[in-house]
Amino acid sequence: MVTSTEQLSMRNAILAAADHIEKKPRSYDFGSVDIPATPECGTSGCALGWIHTFSHIQGIGKARDTIDAGVLFGISDSEFYNRMSGFSEDWRSSSKEAAYALRQYADRYFREATNG
Repeated sequence: MVTSTEQLSMRNAILAAADHIEKKPRSYDFGSVDIPATPECGTSGCALGWIHTFSHIQGIGKARDTIDAGVLFGISDSEFYNRMSGFSEDWRSSSKEAAYALRQYADRYFREATNG
């Protein structure tokens, strides 16, 4: 079971990825399957790659540097893509739309805890 702290940490990682993609649109490349080492490394990444980077969760593969929605969210990559497409059809080709869809994703699947 995912704890509320883990939920908030993932939410923060998703929102950090959105902010990074919005501020540095050239850092976004849907076709990338690599996880950027750091936000400043100069490597472009897809939405999942940047979430891996900001969450500090390793991916799959021999070097643990390949994206995987299953590692992050317990769902397939295609399920993540379908969910993102529900927020924006253009998220794959537009950094602006990717940032928007990531924020919507965080709000839908990783809501902040509320009092009351």
